[in-house]
Amino acid sequence: MLTLRKELKKINPNALKRVHVGKGIFLERVGKENKMLAMKAELEKDGVEFIEYDSKKELFPGIWITGPADRVHNERNWSGSGTIKTENKILEDNIPEDQSMVITTSNGFVLVSGCGHSGMINTMEQIITDIYADNFFAAIDGFHLISASDEHLKWTADKLKEFGLVNLNGGHCTGINSLYELKELLGLDRFHAVVGSIGDTFDLEKGIKAGIIAR
Repeated sequence: MLTLRKELKKINPNALKRVHVGKGIFLERVGKENKMLAMKAELEKDGVEFIEYDSKKELFPGIWITGPADRVHNERNWSGSGTIKTENKILEDNIPEDQSMVITTSNGFVLVSGCGHSGMINTMEQIITDIYADNFFAAIDGFHLISASDEHLKWTADKLKEFGLVNLNGGHCTGINSLYELKELLGLDRFHAVVGSIGDTFDLEKGIKAGIIAR
């Protein structure tokens, strides 16, 4: 992010003003440096404001961040080896700061996830509860299903069917095999379930346009 900030400043000195993060991102990681603290300090010197959220927030009309989602379902998709230090105790590091962005559209929700450590289904259910009930037109980016069992992928696909999902662009930590398994379980074709890669685009009318690598 620091390198990106320097490059953006060359183009526009005011290019990056705010960073919206989930509560917990600056907690002490036991036995491991939390590099976000150094990044925060450096960017704040440059006038960048960090805003922490523990619940949903509408940043712009129709564009929301979820805040950390409740872990209702057992969607364990973190290492389990790390710990974090709070004011009172040391806890397992389940990436408590994980949050997503959701865009409300006439076609339904478009979910954009970083890594989905809260759980893809947990996040979607919280959106429906906290914002309003609607279908999910698209889910884009990382959902950390790379190590998911066949049983868990089947459960996930069944839930996604309930949500009416019709476009899935799963990048990085989603896992290529997991993406293809979900594609089959959801009955989607190669134009509606795509491995996320450089060059992919998404349009409300045209749907996913895969980059050359993912075609």
